[in-house]
Amino acid sequence: AQRTSNEIKSIASRFDKLKILITSRPTDISQHLDQLTGFNHLQLQPLTSVDFPPFLEKIGVNRDIRTTLLGAIENSPSEIRAILTTPLMLTLLVSSCGGRSVLPDTLSDFYKVLFSVMVSTHDETKPGYIREKATGLSSSQLEGLFKTFCYASKNFETTTLAPPQFEIA
Repeated sequence: AQRTSNEIKSIASRFDKLKILITSRPTDISQHLDQLTGFNHLQLQPLTSVDFPPFLEKIGVNRDIRTTLLGAIENSPSEIRAILTTPLMLTLLVSSCGGRSVLPDTLSDFYKVLFSVMVSTHDETKPGYIREKATGLSSSQLEGLFKTFCYASKNFETTTLAPPQFEIA
């Protein structure tokens, strides 16, 4: 992370008229990037239901499926609507639920559908791309780990966990 930050500083100083846009998920590297001087630091706002129709249109969801999906979102449990705050989650919803008029009844069922998309379908849409699994676990082992993570996150009553929350006391 520090090396990346140093490389960005070097490029910015050598090419002072260059416009640089850096995007990052909130991770260790983003903390280093926040320390870069001379850059404006912005945080994206979460998507809201107002953002859904133009986003779905932009990613090419046809009108009929878009209408059906928006109705399904509106009628879905609040815990499912609450996690649809990023372009990734909305895209995964389209990939996993397509034109369904009803979304899964529970967050657990929704995550089951998403897991299937994430473990196989999502990467298969990228021609010639094979994601290397750093864990060496099989898909079923990853699913077991994912279920454990979901259960643990439910105990924290959140959909995201910080690194210290993964530590065993």
